[in-house]
Amino acid sequence: MILLIPQAQPRLIVLVGLMSEWEDDPAHRAEYDADIRAESARLVAETSRHP
Repeated sequence: MILLIPQAQPRLIVLVGLMSEWEDDPAHRAEYDADIRAESARLVAETSRHP
């Protein structure tokens, strides 16, 4: 079972959008890769503080 922290939802929505763009736009994948890594790091940082 996966438990989601409610505060993670906005970050997850952004990640899904970035991944969709990554799939649809091969010419700009390097930029999307960087954005996905940055957003993932923010998600981890925010959720690791959650008790």
